[in-house]
Amino acid sequence: MKIIKMNENQPSTNPEKILVIRNDHIGDLVLSTSVFRELRKKYPQSRIVAVVSNSNKSLIEKNKDINEFIVINHGRDFFKNFFKNLPNLRKIRKENFNIGIDLRGDFVNSLLMFITKIKYKLSFYQGPLSNIFLNFKHKRDGNKHESFNMLDIINNGLNMSLKDNWPDISTDSSDKKELDEFISKNNLKKFVCISPESNQPNMQWSLEEFDKVIKFIKNNYKDYKIVLLGVDNEKLDYLSERNPGIINLRKANLRMVYLLFKKSNLVVSLDTGTMHLAWAGNSKLLCILMPVSEPTINHTMPLGKNSRHITGEGQIPKAERVNEEIERILDKSSLSKNLKKPKLS
Repeated sequence: MKIIKMNENQPSTNPEKILVIRNDHIGDLVLSTSVFRELRKKYPQSRIVAVVSNSNKSLIEKNKDINEFIVINHGRDFFKNFFKNLPNLRKIRKENFNIGIDLRGDFVNSLLMFITKIKYKLSFYQGPLSNIFLNFKHKRDGNKHESFNMLDIINNGLNMSLKDNWPDISTDSSDKKELDEFISKNNLKKFVCISPESNQPNMQWSLEEFDKVIKFIKNNYKDYKIVLLGVDNEKLDYLSERNPGIINLRKANLRMVYLLFKKSNLVVSLDTGTMHLAWAGNSKLLCILMPVSEPTINHTMPLGKNSRHITGEGQIPKAERVNEEIERILDKSSLSKNLKKPKLS
């Protein structure tokens, strides 16, 4: 791995204030949560501030390793709302941070750290303009799992030796109470969670195929309930109308969803934030991948023995293939009851 230092500035060995930027999507934040935990272990007295987005803040806002959260969306939203962001930019500048770490690898975030006069600025390599705004830039390894890339930039930029890449999702008693109430209300014992949505159109699977998967579970695993999760009412209504009795969990608290996944018998998801939430909790997970995701399997797919994925090897996967894998994962006792016993001669 080639490490590139842009000047002789060195990071503080005992930083008073650290700014960490991860202001994009839910799944990307999940892959980065180990950084906050590991920084806190290394610098227990430092003030750690996280710059997050409107969409991912709720996932991490109970994290006790973070002293404060500042919402500044990335990319075009940064410039679109530049004047609204000015108070937060002034606040960051006034704090006089010793270290700034952009875990997204975004030119706009490098610019943010530059204009707020953070002393030592780290990010991933973004092209020649990185030379202007950064003290340290790191080449992202596309063949390495992204959770390890997150540690690499810290290790190489701050002379550390972090190794624990497992995500860290923090919850509290109110999240657990919300989960208990949901489980009690719906009498959940054995259940499968299905998330039929992706925020990327080219990662979306057809609702007709999801309908086949739901019907397969309903028909063959009658002692399992199905919990359908999402924010798109039209998609959830489509599947609910065709499958009476399934439980809808709409626009749910992400931290509660994480806890729900940990108690589920299986989570079926597309390549999206719910996929990462499931593997963070070491839940049994089956991820359905569209062709666009296949080249990045080693880079972003969930780790651990409980995570599996289905691809169509360049084609869109079929429900029949997904159902075969579901049969391998779930307890087959419900299926075996429906099989006729052979007659004894």
